[in-house]
Amino acid sequence: VVSSAQKWSFQNDTLNEQERQVVLQIYSVEKCIEKSPTDTTCFQYLKPALRNAYYLNFYKAIAAIYNVKGSVYFQRSDWEYAINCFEMSIRAAHFINAKSERCEMIMHSLVDLAEVYNYNGDYVTALEYRMKALQYEDSLKVSASQRLNLYVSIANDFRHLNQQSKAIEYLKV
Repeated sequence: VVSSAQKWSFQNDTLNEQERQVVLQIYSVEKCIEKSPTDTTCFQYLKPALRNAYYLNFYKAIAAIYNVKGSVYFQRSDWEYAINCFEMSIRAAHFINAKSERCEMIMHSLVDLAEVYNYNGDYVTALEYRMKALQYEDSLKVSASQRLNLYVSIANDFRHLNQQSKAIEYLKV
């Protein structure tokens, strides 16, 4: 699970002052989390950011905030909260107007959900989420390393499910 600052950027967005403040709050929380990845006390700073993002209908920020929270819960092995946060991120992302940003946000949260299930040994569900993410990945211009990570993870899920021929198929792509 990678922090939202590493997944997507708000730098190219045309933001008003209120939206810029929300983004700054998100980044400051991520800096706090970098120092202590399992410490949820940083979440107190996300509350005003989330409240402001909802007030502004700033869905990209809402999705990013839930993804940040999900990442921390993932690091803490708090699976139920991680799942809830990643699902909330996906729900919010569906309201993002720009198709490429919407797809990117959904794809990353699907991959993060897959990781939760993978860590818990539910390879069938992990694979389902990765295959959904793959549909979004195909429509985006993702980096070669992102594409490789997704295909290797899919192959690994197939390997865990004793479907070696399918695993090899995804490694050949």
